[in-house]
Amino acid sequence: MLNRIARIDQRRLAVVLGAFIVGFGIMGSFYIRDASYIHGGWVGKVHLFGYRIKGFNLDGEMNLPTAFSGLLLVAACAAGLIVSTQSRKIQIPAARLVPVALLIGYMSLDEVWQFHERLETWVGIDWQALYIPIFAVAGIIGLSLLPHLRRAGNSANLFLAGAGAWAVSQVIEGLQWDSHDHLRAAWSIVPEETLEMTGSLLFLLAFLALARHIVAVAATRGQQSDSQPRAAAQLAPVPPSPPDSPDPR
Repeated sequence: MLNRIARIDQRRLAVVLGAFIVGFGIMGSFYIRDASYIHGGWVGKVHLFGYRIKGFNLDGEMNLPTAFSGLLLVAACAAGLIVSTQSRKIQIPAARLVPVALLIGYMSLDEVWQFHERLETWVGIDWQALYIPIFAVAGIIGLSLLPHLRRAGNSANLFLAGAGAWAVSQVIEGLQWDSHDHLRAAWSIVPEETLEMTGSLLFLLAFLALARHIVAVAATRGQQSDSQPRAAAQLAPVPPSPPDSPDPR
């Protein structure tokens, strides 16, 4: 399984999924332009070329953007768990990778079913405040993983970029609402949600880069182990040939 995901063309994957993110951002912008925010929710559809298209509310749930965002996180979680099974080959303990992958898996569930918003409604406290312990744990396990990722190509840079994209998106979301939970700037939903998708894609690419690095290291070690017996055989002294027997005549 690790070899399969290591063979994925990361650049092509980034281009294709990045195009989807751009497309969702454009359609989400049209939705905010054409829809209305009433009584704590969005009502309306995208009006495009005489058609009315639904399903592109970036701030909604159980629609195309939410499903895409959740699937990105599921893919990143799965890639992280697969990589953890072989990470010992490059001296990265599975205990460092598995918590990160599982946290990303929880993020996928939260993204689709929006546990944080339901919890905020139930408790009456901003979800950012309620999630402070989760943010703290995420920061600790992320920082503990970084020194190991730095030895694995550009995995650390991709992981840091993904975490940064998610952090900025949450700051934007925190600034969207006033103290009375009134939406200040609807347009900010677009950069917030697209940054979340971008961060999730970067997490996926980080784990794929790590998988490729593990496979490359294993292949190099295999070649070295194969070449050692050959080199030893070449350096071994050649036994002297037996003397010629005398001619009986």
